[in-house]
Amino acid sequence: MVELNGEKQSCGKAFRIGNSPSAQAKPVAKNRYFICALIKDEHACLREWALHHRSLGFDKIILYDDSSSQPYDGVVGDLIKEGFVEMRPWSDGRWSRQSRAFNEFVWSGNWGDGDYCAFIDPDEFIFFDSARNIDEFMENYRQYAGVGLSWRLYNANGRIKSPVGIPTPQAYTCEFEYWEPKIKVIGRLKDIEKFPTVHHFVPKRGKLVTTGGQTIYGMTPKYSDFTNGHIKHYITKSWEDWVKRLKRGNITKGLRTVNMFFRFNPDLQPLKFELTKDLDYDEFPTLFSDDIKWDGD
Repeated sequence: MVELNGEKQSCGKAFRIGNSPSAQAKPVAKNRYFICALIKDEHACLREWALHHRSLGFDKIILYDDSSSQPYDGVVGDLIKEGFVEMRPWSDGRWSRQSRAFNEFVWSGNWGDGDYCAFIDPDEFIFFDSARNIDEFMENYRQYAGVGLSWRLYNANGRIKSPVGIPTPQAYTCEFEYWEPKIKVIGRLKDIEKFPTVHHFVPKRGKLVTTGGQTIYGMTPKYSDFTNGHIKHYITKSWEDWVKRLKRGNITKGLRTVNMFFRFNPDLQPLKFELTKDLDYDEFPTLFSDDIKWDGD
């Protein structure tokens, strides 16, 4: 017995802490935000890209390593140790290996209602208009299976050499209009059936929409909608960087060519002979080839 307000009462009746609404309420599960990407020799840009997206509130980045020439410990080793970055080996020589890696990640987990993932590349940076973080941004799209963010494309900015010590969004500011608008997606993992392409998924339930709420249909969606946010896709960066990409090989085989750089950077076309005259045809087999239709990767 205890005395409360001058009256003796039993402890069980006077202090019903265990039966109070606050004690019975279940804790609210925190939404979790992942990034899934397939990489190959992305050492130069990976840390900046990872830290950019951590600043947006993403919880973890899953990287499928497509036989990179060197490990990433010297680049993101600390992020791996703290659990923000997870490396997974991936070897698949088929054309669609990027979407296959996305599907492997989707199918590998027992996902909850609050588990979301952005499926992007290390040359793609997510930006929001007013949302302070990914959780705030996704409040606009909780009723959907996912949302597609449109590309804004940036070229080399006239750069031959790669800049040192300048953040990518500051180094490459020359935006150009792409003739075939593309998106990359953020989806609720339990609502994703599969990725037939890297640019969209088939929902199990609900629908995939643009940032403006338009339903996305089809295998190769062509939507341009910059409501609330977008992706800055640094498609070529410098000529020096492009040559390194050609040497490493494309994740999507045959996608990038020598001529494609000048297609995206017409201001550097007058320098084409000077820049390419010392390239070895055996090392750069696309040197004299025509461009294939570029579908993005």
